[in-house]
Amino acid sequence: MGIIRLDNVQNYLRLRDFRIGRENKMNIGIAATFTEIEGVNSSALDPDDRMRRIADSDRGNLTVDRLHCMIDEEHLERVGILQWITTLVHYVPALSHLRSQVTTLYRTQAAKLPLPVNATKVHPLATSGKNETVTTELKDAMVDFFAQIGQQEDDYLPRLILAGGDGLTYEKLLQMKRYLQMHPDRFQSFQLMEPVLELWHTMWTDLSRIYELHWGDSSGCNPASLGHSAEKIGRTMPSNLKKVDYYPSAQLLYLVLDVRMLDCWRCVSLLFNFNTIECVTGYITSKMIFLAILIA
Repeated sequence: MGIIRLDNVQNYLRLRDFRIGRENKMNIGIAATFTEIEGVNSSALDPDDRMRRIADSDRGNLTVDRLHCMIDEEHLERVGILQWITTLVHYVPALSHLRSQVTTLYRTQAAKLPLPVNATKVHPLATSGKNETVTTELKDAMVDFFAQIGQQEDDYLPRLILAGGDGLTYEKLLQMKRYLQMHPDRFQSFQLMEPVLELWHTMWTDLSRIYELHWGDSSGCNPASLGHSAEKIGRTMPSNLKKVDYYPSAQLLYLVLDVRMLDCWRCVSLLFNFNTIECVTGYITSKMIFLAILIA
């Protein structure tokens, strides 16, 4: 059992020796890897069970209240507390000796379904010369990738095969399944394939959403905006707020968050004595102080 992660690859072939019938061109293909999934019950990938659940139409009973009950509020509060304390122990030299204790709390009390520390087995697949934006070519590429992991039309295991990538890949895989859904065989209809949108892409989309909503106007006059903070430290505005460059944008966002949290601690320290504090309205709770005392 495993998951196929794929994406389009391309390189521009620039000719240095021009002759009749030769020209510069773009080489387009699809690269994929197969990642093994360990510790998963095979029944979770049973296609017949999936179809039964879809037929039951339990989705119609989903309500906002049921969604709200699925949120682990206690876990969110615990992570929020640790985030505030992490900022202190990383920026206040006198508290640097507590960093290891905070890290331990993240890995124990704040951990949910921790995975065993094992090396993930990744198998690079042979690259396909197909174009993922063309449905027929994407189908041919997926059949090729399935064959490389031992799943063929006349010889396959009745197990769901996870496959996915970025937003475009995910959309094209869903589109391909819709076009082929009337084929009688579950392999030909790609009923065995379950498209997956990669988590990193959802994180990138969420980061871009935050920038688009909170960057502010171009003047940067609003001190509550992200753009104002960026202008103060000499950071330039991203060329496209709807699709920011992930790593530098994430670094800036977390830096602004840390600095503003430190400023909150500074304001609180002017009003209260932390040796006798009982509560600080708006910034920290009694649970925060209790946890800080525990790790100290």
